[in-house]
Amino acid sequence: MILKLNLLLLILLGPNIFWDLDIKAQNIEVHYRATAKHVTNNNKKTNNIMADLARYANDALSKIDFVVKSNNQSYKLDYELDMSNDFNGEEWTDVAITMAIDGDRLVGNFSNGLSYYDSSLSKKIRSVKMNNLSWTITSESKNILGFSCYKAIASIIDPSEENKLTPPLTAWFSNELGFRGGPTAYATLPGIILELESPKIKFEATKVKKSNKTHIRIPNYKPENVLPHSEWNKYFKANNPIAKLRN
Repeated sequence: MILKLNLLLLILLGPNIFWDLDIKAQNIEVHYRATAKHVTNNNKKTNNIMADLARYANDALSKIDFVVKSNNQSYKLDYELDMSNDFNGEEWTDVAITMAIDGDRLVGNFSNGLSYYDSSLSKKIRSVKMNNLSWTITSESKNILGFSCYKAIASIIDPSEENKLTPPLTAWFSNELGFRGGPTAYATLPGIILELESPKIKFEATKVKKSNKTHIRIPNYKPENVLPHSEWNKYFKANNPIAKLRN
């Protein structure tokens, strides 16, 4: 009943988004560590390659701190490098970040129901609809960082409008903090996500901080630079240097 009341409240509030502003209102900042999963394959050679990929990615992920900042109008998933970690495989850092968040950063806009994948590998921004994934909230609960969390199971609605391994499978969220957001383009649960698992990655919160001093700078994406997932795929294939070499 509490979950349903919170969800109804969020719908009635209808939060608006302010673009290209340093928003200084009360907000939340959650830090996560990510773990790459071994995506199995029936082909033995490919399976071994995927196992190596997960191992090297996890070496790099051990020094990457993923950060979600949310003000209930929008949220941004970014990262910080842990320079105290003496890891020599710097060339794997970009691979690990891309594996974890499908780009360099992710921005979710609750007002228009869109999330944006921003990557230095493309001049265009890939957008997806938040409502292309539905959540089923279960009665299963556990404590994470001192907060009561509920488990939610995800179901993608149109798989053709997202990368195969990107949509989450499960999430644990808390409605005790008064915020929503998380390390996914589909953070529409009535609370902040503190743990999330997809077919390729798992995020686990390590720190939660509420503050009115944390700045959330939302990029001002030009409409002509934003493409829906299916259109972005066509654009990327047409402009990918490797794809061009094959032609």
